[in-house]
Amino acid sequence: MKKIFRLSLQRDFNSVFKKGLGSGSTSLTIKYLENGKKIFRLAVIVSKKVAKKAVERNLLRRRLKEIFRKHSPQLIGWDVILIAKPELAKKSFLELAETLEKTLKRTKIFQ
Repeated sequence: MKKIFRLSLQRDFNSVFKKGLGSGSTSLTIKYLENGKKIFRLAVIVSKKVAKKAVERNLLRRRLKEIFRKHSPQLIGWDVILIAKPELAKKSFLELAETLEKTLKRTKIFQ
């Protein structure tokens, strides 16, 4: 994912967590805030509670980013933070896609 599509500054994270809305499921939480730009920005948080090994955490991050990228035209103008929960590490790629899509449909982003 290109650098302009990454949510990386601490002040951006803080604004999404403080002012943003959220939606979640048993294995994934989404925090989002409108950014007023013509791009979307994404951050994926996968803690050691989700997967002990860095290889597994990075694989989960890459998969979530790829699934998210497929929906990118619909997400322009939003800052999004995906927070993985331990149940997410046990899912296959297709199950991850279903979980992310269901959770995104519950947000204001897809309405």
